Order: sequence, then C-alpha cells, then structure tokens
Amino acid sequence: MALVIMFDVILGLVPLLSGLNL
Repeated sequence: MALVIMFDVILGLVPLLSGLNL
C-alpha cells in the first residue's frame, strides 16, 4: 500500500514541477 501512496504523490508532484519549470 505504501508504494501506491508514493506513486500517487509522485504523480501529484510531476505537474507542480512542470509548472515551476515552465
């Protein structure tokens, strides 16, 4: 279950990092 939570968090952070890079 911990892996699922980590995966969800990573997917949530990707758009934020992309927004900061833009």
